[in-house]
Amino acid sequence: MKNILIFVKKHDNIIVFFILAILLLGPVFNILIQNNDELINFLNIYKMSNGLTIYEDTNVIITPLFFYVGEILFNILGNNIFVFRIYNLIISIFLYFIIYEIFKTLKINKSLSFLYTLIIFVFTHEIIKGGANYNIFSYVFFEIGLLIILKCKNGTKKEILQGIILFLIFFSNQKLSAGYFIAIVIYELYNKNFKGLTKELLISALLLSAYLIYLFTQNNLYNFINYTILGIGEFGNKNVAADGQITNNILIFIIVLTIILYFTLIKIVPKYVKIENKKQIDLLKTLIIFSLSAFILIVPICNLYHLKLAGILTLISFIYGLHYLIYPIVAEGKRLLLIILILSSLITIIMGILSIRGIVSYAKEINKIKNESPFYGGIIEDNLKEEIREVSIYIQNNDKNVIVLSTYSPFYSIVLNNLDNKEYDWPLRGNLGKDGEEGLINKIKKLENTQILLLENDKDEIYQFTYEVKKYIKENMKYIDKIQRFNIYETIN
Repeated sequence: MKNILIFVKKHDNIIVFFILAILLLGPVFNILIQNNDELINFLNIYKMSNGLTIYEDTNVIITPLFFYVGEILFNILGNNIFVFRIYNLIISIFLYFIIYEIFKTLKINKSLSFLYTLIIFVFTHEIIKGGANYNIFSYVFFEIGLLIILKCKNGTKKEILQGIILFLIFFSNQKLSAGYFIAIVIYELYNKNFKGLTKELLISALLLSAYLIYLFTQNNLYNFINYTILGIGEFGNKNVAADGQITNNILIFIIVLTIILYFTLIKIVPKYVKIENKKQIDLLKTLIIFSLSAFILIVPICNLYHLKLAGILTLISFIYGLHYLIYPIVAEGKRLLLIILILSSLITIIMGILSIRGIVSYAKEINKIKNESPFYGGIIEDNLKEEIREVSIYIQNNDKNVIVLSTYSPFYSIVLNNLDNKEYDWPLRGNLGKDGEEGLINKIKKLENTQILLLENDKDEIYQFTYEVKKYIKENMKYIDKIQRFNIYETIN
């Protein structure tokens, strides 16, 4: 037993990495392919792996690193859903593994660090069921940036790393980079490190300038600005939403934040807990700065997914605050290690069983889609599969140009290998550049000899769908027929 404990302590990173991989297998792979973010993110990377150019041929509204890395992975392993979910698995493992590293860097012993990581995993692991996603991808860099802050003293190394991290977060998700920018500015100013902050921002600016110059040389700079910046107005104005199911969760996070701020700013804890040179208070303040800044993710769409992801650092802050408040009181107990091991084992076993059950269920479904299909490795409901088959046959046998204007459009673009639909593939408010819905309507006005398929029931679309465009089509084009859930409209000319 002693030798086992020594081995575990020596190789804890490898063991934790492996355990997280097992716990994540079920949630990552055993999910349905639906008209959600996974589908459009897969389509955009699939397009790039087939020679199309981001922004020029896709209406991607996020900065490109997530898509570039995905493209490389597709070119190496194959461009299908199975590989895309491997991508999700890798991102998700790092999301939680870095949490473990953060706890260790906060001088919490390895056993407790693992237990705390598992607790956060239990509360938040549902977020990874949305497929490989730029939000989680960029959040990993956010965590790495915080980890560097906690590990590195002020100096050239830290300044270079922070400049690179700030750029990488922007390069992955411009919205989250605004949060990180706020956090790093507040942190450095609070610590009176004006010179270091200037260097960090300068390094980030130089890297960004180099990428913009590259886009300019590729005649793609305007497309980049159009989708990632100029469309923000419509995205923010028309997509503000809050899911009613998360009211209680918001309340919980507000309470947690209030407790943390109370412990830190009022400094009640130091009066009752012996703290060496008050370093823990400084660490907690750093955690709070970064955890609050991460909540920029819930703007303008405040749903359970964004809240749980944004709240990961808040959970770390809260757990750390409770740890140094309670741990000194109970640390003398001889049974503490045993309790920690039992709790960690129970959580690991329960979540592991659920994950393995998911993989077993997934294994029964994986061969229902041929391995040469881009959807290989995914699960599609039979009724949707039949709908895709029937509508695809209709499009192939039609002598007119047929456009599926729906969040289900990616299915048909992939099946029919018709990859140049751009805005028609993902017609959401905020994904249409500076001209927005009006620009897409003007584009539709110019169509001739064309049929457009619209879902009959609005509730089947994502709520961000361009309903104004749908309204225009219904009022200005001729209804001719119906196929599956789609109404068919035709240009009048």
